[in-house]
Amino acid sequence: MKEYFGLDHLRYEDMSPVIVPRDYTKSFIDGSITSDAQQAAVREAVERVASTSDVTVLEGTGHVGVGSIIEASNADVAARLGADVVLVANGGIGSAFRGRAENYLLDACFCRVDGPRTCRGTAAGC
Repeated sequence: MKEYFGLDHLRYEDMSPVIVPRDYTKSFIDGSITSDAQQAAVREAVERVASTSDVTVLEGTGHVGVGSIIEASNADVAARLGADVVLVANGGIGSAFRGRAENYLLDACFCRVDGPRTCRGTAAGC
């Protein structure tokens, strides 16, 4: 992304402030990784990017389950940052259930959802 879009002014660390490798959720549950540390990393990265950019786009975790376990679901992060949300979901039975779970989290966190929900390339309510 950085090279493709010519984002030379950004640091890689700010483009992915929280990386979730194998056993990360276990470490979080055990308490060696804290929600406060994750939140600070995300907030500081967003502030650095926003201070040097005309537009800031936040891309979510991509998996509602892991994000929820570590208190960093897309909805959690959007709510903490006060960010509006555009939800894009794929079609298909499994994807529909996942999209519904994400909708539930967005509603539970009081996130404002803007724009259409996209299924298989068409604008529709998933």
